[in-house]
Amino acid sequence: MALFLFNGMKKFILIVAAGKGTRFRGKMPKQFELLAGKPLIVHTVSALLKYGDDLSFFFVFDPQNMMFGKHLIRERFPELNAEFFSGGENRTDSVRKGVINIPDGALVAVHDAVRPFVSVNLLKEGFLIAQKKGAAVPVVPVVSALRKQEKNLFYALDDGDYAEVQTPQFFQSDLLKKAFGSVSISFRDEASLVEHAGFPVAFFRGERMNFKITYPEDIKMAVALIQSQKRPD
Repeated sequence: MALFLFNGMKKFILIVAAGKGTRFRGKMPKQFELLAGKPLIVHTVSALLKYGDDLSFFFVFDPQNMMFGKHLIRERFPELNAEFFSGGENRTDSVRKGVINIPDGALVAVHDAVRPFVSVNLLKEGFLIAQKKGAAVPVVPVVSALRKQEKNLFYALDDGDYAEVQTPQFFQSDLLKKAFGSVSISFRDEASLVEHAGFPVAFFRGERMNFKITYPEDIKMAVALIQSQKRPD
């Protein structure tokens, strides 16, 4: 595999595409659902490639979808520098499958396959902060009123105390591999895993357009956003 440099460090994108998408309730995993005529994961890869051609891609697919996912990526991006891995029982196991194959001394951005609007600016900032501090994760402030549910009761929370975590999550590969090697439980994201392993994480401002496709209505919002981007000024 050809490897590229970013201020002396190679850059990898690890795309997590092993989820079942149960909340989406689609006929297929949501990363393969059509968005404006193209599979969702194709939009995501296309957005990442706007950063430049100095990225190496690792894809983690559910074993049942590996053949389909690999064929799709190879067909749509024949020149892409990519490797493919089968996912595990949960997100942590799936990401681990890819992380252990990334060389030391590199930078890795772990990204959800169903966030198709990641920007070049966010990628640049994340890689730069991770290079300096070891781990960098984008967050956006929560703007809606929040309530904590306990059985049939809902208690008000101060939304100013909370932030929504996004991907890509950026790490020095040595740090991320050490973190995975020191934990045996699953986590919702890699930032939580890294913190649990005792490493600090730097947080920076994410982007509202970098939203995750979770429910069927999110596809409608994504289509509207794509159409608005095509309109002339």
